[in-house]
Amino acid sequence: MPNDSLYSVDAELFMHVRRAAGSDDSRYYLQGVFIEPIPEGGAWLVATDGFIMLVARDATAHAPAPALVSLSLLEVQDEFCECGDHITAAQRDFTRGRLLFEDPGVDISAVTLRNEWAAYRETIGVVECPAPPEKYPPWRRVWGDPSADGTKQVKIGPETDSYGFDPALLSRLAGARAFRLITETDSGPSVVLFHDKPELVGLIVPKAMKSSPIGLATDLRRAAVALASA
Repeated sequence: MPNDSLYSVDAELFMHVRRAAGSDDSRYYLQGVFIEPIPEGGAWLVATDGFIMLVARDATAHAPAPALVSLSLLEVQDEFCECGDHITAAQRDFTRGRLLFEDPGVDISAVTLRNEWAAYRETIGVVECPAPPEKYPPWRRVWGDPSADGTKQVKIGPETDSYGFDPALLSRLAGARAFRLITETDSGPSVVLFHDKPELVGLIVPKAMKSSPIGLATDLRRAAVALASA
């Protein structure tokens, strides 16, 4: 039976979603990943800075209660790695791994990365709660009610002109992964679907400069290449 205070989430999904978390001290309640348990099993992972949002459905997660998690990675080589190797932050592989930690609402907790493809665990950092989880904004008012695969809330409209987006925001959303951009109207946000990870969906808030949907897709690809080579 799972530990009632232990959280377990897909490491790769969590690190994807974490990119959208805010850093503005005046909006401290956005400085983390919101974990919302799903009654049927698993949890939603949500992060936003007010301009972009990433939402993932982690069907494998164990979350005993809603939590807002701010993760700080260790800056030095981890002396607690049980694999016997020296692993730096840049060398960590979050694929096929899980993050394990205690309830951050109780106290600052160490985070363990457990890789399923290798028999080792590594203490990679600490988590704390930047604000009580009930202070996290009602993200469904912006997003709608997301489906399991993150596509049913979107109706693909005609290819009309749509607003452009800040390339810095695009790079945070796009990563180096394949995607599809859906723009319903010329004034609303656009949805980014990741072909190779359907459980992860992005949302971008438009800005004043207009661009065609083809231009937006080009900007996303350019941002993804820049991020991958950084």
